[in-house]
Amino acid sequence: MTGILLGDGPYPVLRVDDGGEWRLDISGRHHHLLGRRVRVSGTRSEFDMLDVKCIEPAWDRRLSCAGDSFQSRLKA
Repeated sequence: MTGILLGDGPYPVLRVDDGGEWRLDISGRHHHLLGRRVRVSGTRSEFDMLDVKCIEPAWDRRLSCAGDSFQSRLKA
């Protein structure tokens, strides 16, 4: 899943292309990505919350989130 990482609030927020927003439960470093387009992989834990497994710049295709089948798990 890709979108813009926003940081105003208790949780960072991923604003996706269709206008939806997801709160992100991130345990690692992410502040350097605020305001940028990112790719996120994780597990849906609440209605609008994702437990983040991986977050990376969306423009770097060499990184690990690119091959994840994340979209199919969101529908569960």
